[in-house]
Amino acid sequence: MFKVSLLPESYRKQLIGKKNKEMIISVAVIVLLCMLIIYAGLAMRLLILKNHGKEISRKNAQIMERINELSPYVEDYNALAVAEANFENIKPVDITALEMVNIIQGITPNYIQITALYAPEWQKNQVCVIEGNLSSANTLGSAVSMLEEYRKIISENPELKDAIREIKIVNDEPLVEVDSASGTRAYSFRMIVSLSGIINIDQQTGTLMTTTKPETTESTTASTTATTETETTVVEASTIA
Repeated sequence: MFKVSLLPESYRKQLIGKKNKEMIISVAVIVLLCMLIIYAGLAMRLLILKNHGKEISRKNAQIMERINELSPYVEDYNALAVAEANFENIKPVDITALEMVNIIQGITPNYIQITALYAPEWQKNQVCVIEGNLSSANTLGSAVSMLEEYRKIISENPELKDAIREIKIVNDEPLVEVDSASGTRAYSFRMIVSLSGIINIDQQTGTLMTTTKPETTESTTASTTATTETETTVVEASTIA
């Protein structure tokens, strides 16, 4: 079947143009609505981000205010941290020179007369020098035995035994006979107690040297080896001689 329009040609063209115009307007309205929806979504997102930024700024302001309040305590806190670190590094065997002298005096038996007891440069070398007389010794043999007993008393003392590295008689002939007012034979001695390291005496100058050898380990993929660092501390010869 054929559809026959009896309308004039001009009217038919006008009607088709109107329909096309309405379609274009409808499409434009739909596009505009879509753009409005997208814009509204973006505006909403932007508003949320702005509010979030304001909240972050407010919290930052609070944090900065708190930092300013605590800043006067930073120096004290750092000093406390350093003190705590130093406290953790203190070992049970670490004792002061005064404690060392008091312990030596307290454990010295009656047959030992201490004539000098001092700790030169203790913070540097932790060495205690003991000088005294075996006033009740009748023979050199008994003096040697008494001196060895005194050395044993010091080395086995509960407060010192874990700290002592070496006890040594510093002169080649430690027992020297001295005159006694009572007429009995007596012998003098000089002893070194070292908490820091091995004791060595320079035979030419008479200088006492203590060598500290802290032991550290270095691990490798092949094996574990021990590394030794040596520091030498020199005590003036006048202190020993």
